[in-house]
Amino acid sequence: MLNCTIPVPDNGRAGNFIAPNGHVVPAGTPGAFPGTGRSFTGEQVKQALRGRPLPGTSYQQNQAYLNYIRRLQSGQSGFTCYASLQMPR
Repeated sequence: MLNCTIPVPDNGRAGNFIAPNGHVVPAGTPGAFPGTGRSFTGEQVKQALRGRPLPGTSYQQNQAYLNYIRRLQSGQSGFTCYASLQMPR
């Protein structure tokens, strides 16, 4: 079970929206989704990458949030957790 967490978006950009392509955009941007205001667990993200929706998300929100997570880079909140999901067990 993966207990690490991934905030969407990271705390430094809380209050912003997530565009369908995963970019963080200003709040109120048409077609973008509000950040979740919470973190997803590594296990939830792992299941979502296998086709299950993230808890409490619509299909489009789920895709946008997964695109955001896939774009995480070193130094961003949640990157280490996401990187650990990529490692073979």
